[in-house]
Amino acid sequence: MPRLVKTTMEIGLQAQRDILFLTFKNESHDDDILGTHWEEHQGRQQVIEWLEANEIPWEPCVHPASGKIPSFFVDLQFSPR
Repeated sequence: MPRLVKTTMEIGLQAQRDILFLTFKNESHDDDILGTHWEEHQGRQQVIEWLEANEIPWEPCVHPASGKIPSFFVDLQFSPR
């Protein structure tokens, strides 16, 4: 089902800071990265499970420079030591 997602630029402008986002690509060139395969990427699922288990907010997004490949924004702020 179609859904509206923000771009990484929109998220960064709203947050008024740099942002962290992750992108997962299918290893096979035959896979349709813009289809349903990317949602089933094992590494992506593991990261999402870890984020949710640690109560770290995230949301789907698109990074235009990567060819509009689905990504997700991880809502963490940089914290200098």
